[in-house]
Amino acid sequence: MFRLFVTLAALLAATICRGQQEVVLYDAFKPDLQRTWSLSQPETADDWRIEQKINFTHEKLFFRFSSGVARLQQLRLLNREGQEVWSAATFTKSALTPKLPPDEYTLECLGRAGAEKFSMVVNTHEGRYLLPSWNVSDAQATSVPERGVRLQPLNEGKPGRIFGRIFRITPGQFHTFVIELESEVVQELLLRYTQQKGSERIRETARLRAVPGQLQRWTVPVTAVAASLDLTIEFTHACRLQSLTVQKSPPPERQKTVADKVFTFEPRAPEPDPANLSLAAPVAYRRPPRHIYPGSIPQDFELISEVSTFTTPGDYAVWYFAIHNPEQERQLQLLSISALRNGNNELPADSIAISNVHFWDYPRGPYTYYEIPELIYPQEEITLPPDGNRIFWLQTRLAEDCPPGMYSGKLEVRCGEETIALPVRLRVLPFRLKTPPDMVWSVMSSLHVNPQKQYSDELTVRYMRDILDYGVTSISYSLSAEATVEKFQRRRKAAGMNGPVVCRIYEGAIAARRCGKKLVERWFDDPEIRQAAVAYIREVDGWMKKYGGPGYDDWYYMGTDEPHNGRMELGAWQNRLAKEAGVKTASNVYGPRYVNELAPDLDISCNSFIGQNQKVYQELQELSGKYPSLRYWYLGGGCYGGQEGGLMPNRLESGFQSYKLGVSGHVSYTYQAHKRGGPNSDPMDNFGTGKSYGMTYPVAKPTPEKVTIFSLEWEGIREGITDYKYLYTLEQMLKEAEQAGRAEAATAARQTLTEILGYIPWREDRASGNGITETQYFNNDTAEKLRAMAATAILTLQEAQQ
Repeated sequence: MFRLFVTLAALLAATICRGQQEVVLYDAFKPDLQRTWSLSQPETADDWRIEQKINFTHEKLFFRFSSGVARLQQLRLLNREGQEVWSAATFTKSALTPKLPPDEYTLECLGRAGAEKFSMVVNTHEGRYLLPSWNVSDAQATSVPERGVRLQPLNEGKPGRIFGRIFRITPGQFHTFVIELESEVVQELLLRYTQQKGSERIRETARLRAVPGQLQRWTVPVTAVAASLDLTIEFTHACRLQSLTVQKSPPPERQKTVADKVFTFEPRAPEPDPANLSLAAPVAYRRPPRHIYPGSIPQDFELISEVSTFTTPGDYAVWYFAIHNPEQERQLQLLSISALRNGNNELPADSIAISNVHFWDYPRGPYTYYEIPELIYPQEEITLPPDGNRIFWLQTRLAEDCPPGMYSGKLEVRCGEETIALPVRLRVLPFRLKTPPDMVWSVMSSLHVNPQKQYSDELTVRYMRDILDYGVTSISYSLSAEATVEKFQRRRKAAGMNGPVVCRIYEGAIAARRCGKKLVERWFDDPEIRQAAVAYIREVDGWMKKYGGPGYDDWYYMGTDEPHNGRMELGAWQNRLAKEAGVKTASNVYGPRYVNELAPDLDISCNSFIGQNQKVYQELQELSGKYPSLRYWYLGGGCYGGQEGGLMPNRLESGFQSYKLGVSGHVSYTYQAHKRGGPNSDPMDNFGTGKSYGMTYPVAKPTPEKVTIFSLEWEGIREGITDYKYLYTLEQMLKEAEQAGRAEAATAARQTLTEILGYIPWREDRASGNGITETQYFNNDTAEKLRAMAATAILTLQEAQQ
């Protein structure tokens, strides 16, 4: 009986241990944050002695010997009164003290002469955990008794960081990092972790949205590929970091293997949608596309009985919604739509393109992925699984002379036994949107790489027109020879893309070759190469004018990318040489300090920091006042990590945010994905050769009618440009009202414009929002409401004219 009891107790204990994941680290951030010390002694002919002061508030010290342990004779630990509290004279690979009271200790290392270098690391132990040493940069760390550490950035607008190395991570094992933190204001924190696997440095970033007045707890899954990990927490405002827990976790249920890499599935939405037990038959619902996933569950307030939108003559109209299929598998058939009629006026059914937004796997980090809505394909019949979802995207472009009014029709789609029929409405407003003459929307193109650089004239013109049709008139391109310039300008003119071009031209390499010299890193130190570079830049300028002609000869020279990353001297010289050649300059340079260094010879700063916060914005504006030729293009919406799979944040960045900032341009990185792994690689493979940086994708078999697969983020750029034009039209019309003496109407319109801009947050004060359970700081529904406010104000100004 006793043996049975012991056996049952052992089984119960084993079950409990399996249910509780092994904790690798628990750190409550007690003082002092320095918990690691390195000591070494080189070759000596005499005996030696090293001392190290240790301010100790934890439990034990752990000594790890890297080399030369045979030279070590004794370790002694003395308290502040000089009394010995621990010593050791026999050593293997490591040593551990007993539990020690908090005190300021002196560690003495006594050793003998020898040729081998002695080195060791002293770590802090608490419980069974090896505590990391924490450092801060651009911040102040203050201990809060029993409540962790308070972190305060030293400079407003510049983020502070706390960072340390986490040990005892098991390669190949899944871990969970749990962070407890209380913020004093709303802010987005960045948790960055870096691992070293052979020669490869693997970096991932998690974004943590903090709100004031409460202790928040975030859980971040990490796939370990090394035995240690460098962790950094970046913050822009004061916060209190209370604890960090690292524990092993079971393998996730969903993984995928590509070549020799295993990717772990992590859903983008932080929480699943709330259950909705009332759903028994297929339904239509609407929510921001970014928040729709294969397993989304529509809430009652999201169910729709019609689809409607508004637009202006000459512009696009888009309707989107999703079908949810509860409980059982069903066949979703093709959607049909009638013509939309307004009296005798009609929008034919075949003028409305019917597409689906496809979900697909997309890398979240080097070893993680999620499934997101992104690619827009012509609609197809599909078998929807139980509780599956399908997004419909309907789009048309109106004629410039389309009569205003309300256009109505109907759509139908059958899902299993259920036919969903919805009225379709389109209000065409009685005004045309104005296009600002001095605002540029630009994209970094992929025309200089495969497969795009192999395109014929017809295919390239189609490629450019796809960009131009969405309101983007400018691209970045790489040029190196007269024939390349001629071909590029010929195609650009055929497409009608007459915005300024930003060019990289490799003048250093070409100038060195013309001088018969080898290209070196500091080629700009050589006066002969510098003058050859100036001559070559002048040649390119001549080619751009010769083959472009009036309206197509405006271009900017761009030197090294992001010169603030250790290449400021090169960037300054390149801009100086371009100016000597009489050419305008642009640079992807961001921080005020670095912009100031380049400003004397810089015309355009393509700047991603200008929308960060009020302080950085103000500093950059002061620089443009100091240097009258300096202007800013906002490097905002694009395909950086987190921008994919939604209309937001690109819609906000290219539209409302750009308008509020008053920049003279918006530039996106980058327009289209390309082949990154050789001639046989797939531009749509985001896993085998790394994340594919592109808002669109090339079709496998391009034709003059179709070269591009569009995505939600590219549609977000288009929507943002349209938002900008609504605000610009409103401002121009209210100025006309002021000049015409309609003061009351103008004042009301200006109040509306001010109210709209008041809703636009700084980048550090918002998050993209990846699920309906998150706080929605600015989503697509918000943008729609602000556009409607602008449209209503424009209509009111029109009425005041009559």
